This record gives sequence, structure tokens and C-alpha cells, in this order.
Amino acid sequence: MRTLIALLALVTQCFTMATTTEQLYRRLDALIANQDSITLAKQASIDAVRVAMTGGQLSPEAQYALNDRMYEQYIAFKFDSALHYATLNVELARTMNNARYNNAALLKLAYIQSVAGLFEVADNTLDHIDTRSLDDSLRAEYYNERAKLYLFRQEYTQGTPYEAANADSAQHYRALTIGLAAPGSYRRTFADAVYHCENGDYDTAIKMLQAELKKTIADSTGSDEQALLSVIDRRRYAVITSTLAYFYRRKGDERQCEHYLLLAAISDVAGAVRENTSLRSLSMMLLDKGDPDRAFNYLNTSINDAKFFGTRLRHIQSAQLVPIIIKAYNDNRTASHQRRTMLLILVGATAFILILALAYALYQNRKRRAASRQVSRINATLSETVEQLKDVNSRLAQTSNIKDEYLTRLLMLCSTLIDRNDHRRKDNLKLAHDRRYEQLVANLKSNSDTAESVTMFHDNFDEAFLNIYPDFVATVNSLLKPDAHVETDGKGLSTELRILALIRLGISDNATIAGILRASLSTVYTYRSRLKARALTPETFEAVIKQERGAYAPAEVPATPPR
Repeated sequence: MRTLIALLALVTQCFTMATTTEQLYRRLDALIANQDSITLAKQASIDAVRVAMTGGQLSPEAQYALNDRMYEQYIAFKFDSALHYATLNVELARTMNNARYNNAALLKLAYIQSVAGLFEVADNTLDHIDTRSLDDSLRAEYYNERAKLYLFRQEYTQGTPYEAANADSAQHYRALTIGLAAPGSYRRTFADAVYHCENGDYDTAIKMLQAELKKTIADSTGSDEQALLSVIDRRRYAVITSTLAYFYRRKGDERQCEHYLLLAAISDVAGAVRENTSLRSLSMMLLDKGDPDRAFNYLNTSINDAKFFGTRLRHIQSAQLVPIIIKAYNDNRTASHQRRTMLLILVGATAFILILALAYALYQNRKRRAASRQVSRINATLSETVEQLKDVNSRLAQTSNIKDEYLTRLLMLCSTLIDRNDHRRKDNLKLAHDRRYEQLVANLKSNSDTAESVTMFHDNFDEAFLNIYPDFVATVNSLLKPDAHVETDGKGLSTELRILALIRLGISDNATIAGILRASLSTVYTYRSRLKARALTPETFEAVIKQERGAYAPAEVPATPPR
């Protein structure tokens, strides 16, 4: 029973966390979509401090404080501006001859140089600080900046033989920080937690930072939800949550790692923090989870943040992930496209089968009804059907003879034309070999062969047509007025009779007739108009010609080849 209760509790916890995680993702997506407005609000707060800096003659101490405020505004927003105000305070502290101010300004200058990846410059800046003149608080800060410098070096040399040495140096300075920082202070707790984590004591490290996170929330607004909107502690909140995500990753708890990375990313985006690692880490986690679209969006935002902040280190780190995420993004799109294609094929095939089945059912139903009606009509229509079959057989026989006639004529005409063209090609080829180009050009320009071919076509058409329809001319004259009969020489058809012959064969389009007879469109139109004018009934003249199609039995087909 206890095991069942524990299992149910675990399932409930996992479901609740999954729901919360998706809500956090949606909130982060909304903040990224609204990033321009957040940036404008951040710029407005910076402008408010800048207005105070131009509000009249300021004492060196007041100017130093305002420069420090501008540095804090820019420290995670824009590198070059933060560097500018840190440098101004170093120069101002030296002018004031104030050692404490100078050391504090140098520590902040060293931090922003470390963030930018200017490790040698940051190291040189820290070397200018006389640690013997520092009190315990500033000396703890000094060791803390040394630890951060080696932490950034460790990130930069990740995967190289130098990574371990930088990690050891960072641990060394964390130990010095712990020994000097005030008990219970944020600096000591944070350094101590990271120190335990790097030594493998993950549970102690997590416990310490979770307590510090609760303290940060309580000191700011009293709720986790509102802590993400607190101007005072947002940056600390993001640092703690992103570090907790790192602790859980080292421990192997990916679910908690994702949760705290989301909190850190939300805090970073809401606070216009452009120097961040949370979005980049989330993009890699989402890639492993199979969500390349969101991973690509977060990485793209991280790259834009790195460009905006203006440091080499973060830009290089983000850029290194681009090929990996783009490949995963493209692979996912390809797989998704393939899945959609297969689904569409499956749906289409299913729909096609259903349509066929429906059509077959309708067909069978209609067939049954038609069969029942047809039975009652069979006896009445049987004799009529027999007569129709006789007529159809007669027409089929006539049509077969017509086909044979035209097919024989067509084959023989094509063979003759092929022989003529081949002969002409050989003659032209011989002229080309003999370099008799003038004669070759003259032959190519001459249209005598075309004219002969047209004449041959007309002769064969006339002969074939009159063999099939020997009474065609008499039929045409019977439809014309007595004084308008068409006269022929008995050897072939005239142009106007050929036009009517094509109409008899079912070709009535002027352009088609003109193309077949090698005549102009206006010539065909003129002949047809004249023939209608000479007809006894112009309105039905061509219709009667078409109806006469197939009314005559063809004559015997000659076996002689075309001329």
C-alpha cells in the first residue's frame, strides 16, 4: 500500500512539474516576443540616471556614485558602456586620491574585462591593486574577482588541456574568498556553494544556494513570481537560479536543471540582461529533448543578446552551437515533412478506397434498379434492336472500307514523300560535298518540291474521296441552284469541292481546312460564303452535307500507288 501511495505521489509530482515547466516556457516565449519593449524600458531607466548626471555641478563623490550607478545599469546590458563608466571611476578615484574608491573601481573594471574575455587585461588590472592595503571586505571581493576571472578562463578553455588548471585556480581563490567574506553574506555563501559543488558535494551546494534564493526572494518582494520582476535583486536571482541549474546538471537531475534554467532565462529576459548563458544552455537541452524549433529560437535570441552586449566570449560560445542546432532543426523539418507526406498518402489512399467503395455501392444499386426496369422493356424493343444492329453492322462495314481506303492511301503517300525527301536530301548532301553552295542555296529556296507534294496530296485526296463517295459531285449539285452547279473535269475536285469534302468528313473549322488544303483562311471563308449563297437553302446547306456523310457505299479500292 505504501509503495502504491509513493508511486501515485511521484506521478502527481511529475505531472505538476511538467505543467509548471510548460507554463514557464510559454512565459519565456512571451517575454522574448516582447523583448523590444523590455529594452526600451531598460533604456528609459538608464536615461533617468543620465539626466541626473547632467543636473548641474556635481562633487567628485556624487559623480563617482552616478558613474557607479551607470556601471550597474550597463554591467549586464552593454559591455562598452559598462567599461566606459568603470574606467571613468578609476580615473576619478585617482584624481580624488581615494585608495578605497580606486580599489573598488579597479575590481569592477577587472570584472567587466573578464566578462569580455580580455583575460590578460583583467589580470593586469587586478595586479594594480595592492592587496595589503585592502580591508577584509575588499580583499574578499578581490579574491572573488580572481575566482571569476579563472572561471571565465575555464569556460573559454573548455575541452582543452588548460581547463583543469583554470578550474583549480578558481577553486583556490574561492577558498580564499570564503575565509575572508563575512559569515552569512551572499558572497561567502555563493563561493562556498560553488566550492562544494566543484568538490563533488552537490547536495550541500544545492541546499546552500536554495536557502540563499529564498532569502533573496524574501528580501525583495516576498514571492517567487514577483522576484522575477524585482529591479534590485533580479540579477542576483538570475545568477543563483542559473548556478542551481548547473549544480543539478552536475548531479544528473535534468528535470530540476531545466526548471532553474527556465527561471534564470525568464529573469534575464525580463531584466534586459544581455550577458547571459541560460538561453544558450536551454537551447542545447531542448535540442536533446527533440524540440529544435524552440531551441533555434532561443539560440538565435542568445546570439542577438551576445551581439548587443558586445563581447567576444559569449558570441563565440553561442556561435559554436549554431551548426549543431541548425542541423537538428533541418533534420527535424525533413522528418516532419516525411511524416506529413506519409500521412497525406495514407489519408489519400483511404479516401480513394472509400470513394471507390461508395461508387461501387451506388453503381450496384443503380444497376439493380435499371435491370428491373429493363426486363419490362426487352420484349418491346427486341425487334427494334435487331434492325438497329443490322444498320450498325452495315455502317461498320462501310466504315471499315473507308478506313482501309484512307489508311492505304496514307501509307503509300507517306512512303512516296519519304522517298522524295530522301532523294532531295542526298542531292543536297552531294552539292554540299562538291561545294556547290549556290546550287544548294537555290535548291533550298525553291518551293517546287512543296508544290509538287501539295499537288500529289490533292490528287490522292480527290481520287480516294471519289472512290468512297462516287456520287458526291452530283449530290452537291442537287443542293445548289440550277444555274450554280459545280463543273469538274472528271479527274479530280476543285478547291470548293475539296472544302465541302472535308466538311463531309467532319472537318468544319476554317483554320483546319486552310491548313489541310494549304490555302489562306480568307480563301476558305470566301468559298464557303459563295457556296452558301448559291445553295437552294443556304441556312441548312452545310448541315445537309454533314448529314450525307457515310450515305454512299464506297467504290472498289484500287491497288495502284498514289501518283
